[in-house]
Amino acid sequence: MSPKLSQVLLKDENWIDRCISTVPPARFGLEWACGSGALTVSLLDRWDYLFGMELDFSFCCQLKKIVPQDRGSIICTDIKNYPLPKLDQPYPLVGNLPYHLTGPLLMKILSAGPKISRFQGLVQKEVGDRLKASPGDSDFGSLSLLYNVCGQIKVHFAVPASAFFPEPGVDSAWIDFIPEPNSYNFDKLKMFARKVFQQPRKTLLNNLASSGENKDFWRQWFVENDLSPTVRPHQLPVETMMEVFEEWQKS
Repeated sequence: MSPKLSQVLLKDENWIDRCISTVPPARFGLEWACGSGALTVSLLDRWDYLFGMELDFSFCCQLKKIVPQDRGSIICTDIKNYPLPKLDQPYPLVGNLPYHLTGPLLMKILSAGPKISRFQGLVQKEVGDRLKASPGDSDFGSLSLLYNVCGQIKVHFAVPASAFFPEPGVDSAWIDFIPEPNSYNFDKLKMFARKVFQQPRKTLLNNLASSGENKDFWRQWFVENDLSPTVRPHQLPVETMMEVFEEWQKS
């Protein structure tokens, strides 16, 4: 694994087939971090046209030999900073997310709005566990909240470290996210999620009033809404957390 790219490549044919079997057909699809093309080759059987992004120049040269010009295009670029294509119709996105970019890329997916119809890809298993966590689980955090509010998130299966080269120290997970329209301002929602989960062991009340301001207001609001002042952020149902978010926007 390159220390610069922190990306491990899926090499096991059986696991490649299993991952790609979940990807539905599409007229156009985007692949992030194509690597040496393990997923790319199979995606060409699923999509009419593939637009791939890869940072490593040597991989880009290989990919351009793999992808016929009438079936797709490959650009050598940094996926973190390169804007997502804007088309008339939303399109699927597939990617084996580099470890050091997982957080920023998961946020980029959420902020893509109507551009993306679906994201399917590989993340570290512990990230997949956080994404699929439900309220009440100790793994439920800011990422869990955002992905639950913004769409449907599913972890299809874990992929063992032995399926990759070089072999990492952790297993991965193949995740599936379908965005859903909502009326929330994503930037504000992201700020709220970070605030209420900034110290997960603290109560939600203390996180909301971390600076000491408005604590009396929130204490009263909790009483009026039958919420315990000792409840922790991961313990609230998503619907209740969004009621807190609506009130937080006003304060």
